[in-house]
Amino acid sequence: MPCWPRCSGWTRYSNDPAWKTDLDSRRMRLSIGLSQDNLTDADLDDKKNKWPLLGEYVDAKKNTDTPHRQMIRRLSLGIWREYSSISHASYDGLVTLYPFIAYDSLPHRMRNDALDNYSLRNFTMHFGRASGLLLCLLTEIQHYFKFDDSNVDTRLRDIWIAILPMYEIRELYDFRYKSILRIPLPDAATPPQPTP
Repeated sequence: MPCWPRCSGWTRYSNDPAWKTDLDSRRMRLSIGLSQDNLTDADLDDKKNKWPLLGEYVDAKKNTDTPHRQMIRRLSLGIWREYSSISHASYDGLVTLYPFIAYDSLPHRMRNDALDNYSLRNFTMHFGRASGLLLCLLTEIQHYFKFDDSNVDTRLRDIWIAILPMYEIRELYDFRYKSILRIPLPDAATPPQPTP
């Protein structure tokens, strides 16, 4: 039996007349898609044919340690760990979001101006992080392809200057992107390091 109906639980409804037309249509579309992509059911059943998990990919013991693996490792041990905690609803992930997602359940005596502004600060932090990751991706693409038109290097430099005050983005910049930007940042644009 092919992998896709077995894996998806479709066999539960295969004898139900109400589902027969829909399931037959899905099977036909999947078969057409498999043939167009030059895949077989054996390809889907092959246990060696899998996408590595993030931890397996960045493991320096199993793989050659490349700059990209080092960067992904830094991300996974940094801000990504917080997002992982949030997505898995662990305590340390949700405790930082609690004032944002459950503000109305806090007793009035615990509410203050800082909590009133928490949603704006939270949005700004996550928006800035997402912008920084997109900037890292754009810089990697420019580093690889070296586009010469549209002032790409100057534009990337200007965006790095604007976003560097965020500590996490500054850390990523210092780790990798400071060395691969084709137009370096002026010294005056480099914000001071936070004092420990």
